[in-house]
Amino acid sequence: MNAPVIDPLAFRSVMGCFLTGVTIVTSAGEVGLTGLTANSFTSVSVKPCQILVCIKSESVTGATIRERGYFAVNLLAAGQDDLAWRFAKPSDDRFAGIDYQLDPQGMPLLTGALAYLSCAVDRIHASGDHDIFIGNVLACESGAAQPLAFLRGKMHDYVGA
Repeated sequence: MNAPVIDPLAFRSVMGCFLTGVTIVTSAGEVGLTGLTANSFTSVSVKPCQILVCIKSESVTGATIRERGYFAVNLLAAGQDDLAWRFAKPSDDRFAGIDYQLDPQGMPLLTGALAYLSCAVDRIHASGDHDIFIGNVLACESGAAQPLAFLRGKMHDYVGA
């Protein structure tokens, strides 16, 4: 079945109306520590505990995840806009000068994040210009801070219950 031709700018504008959380997906491999900002993230299953994240096929972080078979998802807290933008833009070393610790598999967990999930790759599906990584959750933890949100191309501190 052929997909209809949709104007990419119109599609992006419509998708920008969907309020999402903001994550930084991290990994570590032969190239060192890698990471990128992503909002295409959701839970998949609770038996077993699984999540998915969508990453551009040609990204260094995606290649590192395929190489190592592990990744972490750091859910950002309100006030971490600068960190989100830092990992959204090209950089030689996105980790320079920021605090993080390594999980048992060596994946970076960002200090101050609202929550994290350490994952082992279960499956990878190619779709369009992205890969869909499904991860089995090995460990997870959350804090009490409010989340960072993304809407219409801007970061927003979530103020809610």
